[in-house]
Amino acid sequence: MYPIERFLGKLKRFVRNRTRPEGSIAKGYLSIECLTFCSMYLREIETVWSCEERNSDRCQEERDVGLSVFSQPVHPLGVVKYARLDNMHLTWARCEHYLEIQGEGIIDVDHKHEVEFENWFKDRICGSNATNVSKELYSLACGFDALVAVYQGCIVNGVKFHTKDCEYTRRTQNRGVFVLGEDGGTKTNYYGELRNVLELTYMGNNRVYLFECDWWDTRDGT
Repeated sequence: MYPIERFLGKLKRFVRNRTRPEGSIAKGYLSIECLTFCSMYLREIETVWSCEERNSDRCQEERDVGLSVFSQPVHPLGVVKYARLDNMHLTWARCEHYLEIQGEGIIDVDHKHEVEFENWFKDRICGSNATNVSKELYSLACGFDALVAVYQGCIVNGVKFHTKDCEYTRRTQNRGVFVLGEDGGTKTNYYGELRNVLELTYMGNNRVYLFECDWWDTRDGT
């Protein structure tokens, strides 16, 4: 009965003339129906029929850039904090550089690739022999500012994420992360918890967002 009683309470608020309550209710109900019908056909005006979803990530200004890494549709949440990023968080991948190291006959190819790729990529793009380099690629090669912004959450692809510390006292849990990956050539599912949302700033106001997570070891089936 609660929905019916709530609807009757809405009708009672339409009464302006106590000597004609039925007419007041009919007039008020008709005006609401007309406004609702008109709102369904309004353009470029937010109404109950055209409002964005709660976790929409289109609130961030869309950037028309050439590199997809700078066009992430991410909307950060919470109070921003700034911290300096250490070398442990820097992970790079480049097939061309990896193949060059393999051709040198080095045993530990992965370690050499991880250590030397940053300087190799910068010399390759920013060197005197570089031609036809876009602004976004040049910005990526110059590297990001060591002072990064740290957020407690974000909205991406219509999904809201919160860090583990942010929802410590909350009943809802939005910190779970699931990623499809590979381990030794076999497909593996990775599960973890979000610790921080990092915003890296490059030249030209280009930004890249990263998730810092704690990953679970599920090899024993638990």
